[in-house]
Amino acid sequence: MLESNQTSRRSSARWVRRRQICLPRIGVGALFGAVLLLTSCLTAPTQRSPFSGGGAREEIRIEVLNLNFNDATLWAIGDGRRRRLGVVIGKQDATFTIPWRITQTLAIEIDLLAGVRCTTRELTTSPGDIIEVQIDLELRRSEFCR
Repeated sequence: MLESNQTSRRSSARWVRRRQICLPRIGVGALFGAVLLLTSCLTAPTQRSPFSGGGAREEIRIEVLNLNFNDATLWAIGDGRRRRLGVVIGKQDATFTIPWRITQTLAIEIDLLAGVRCTTRELTTSPGDIIEVQIDLELRRSEFCR
């Protein structure tokens, strides 16, 4: 009889020990969940109303892929003025952004180093647009130049 009491005490001690192990895990899980919730609330972006008018980016992005061996200087022609975008090295690509507040026409002038000059046809462009320009090996034969 004495042995069975000791056995029951051992089993109840084991049960208590298991319960003590489970409680800290639940506490750590709850703590982790609370920290995660607070972090997500603190870093959540504020959403604007689509009718507020401040949501659209007032710029355009021009992505250029130069397949030619020569360096190319690019100019944006629009809004009654000519703006220098930059240089794209031969066989490289580059991305340019310029402020663009309203919908209007845009043409790109491409000036190859020790080569030809080409101006693209006008394209109606709105704020937030992405324009892709590819400079071919034979720029003078390209159909988009005028």
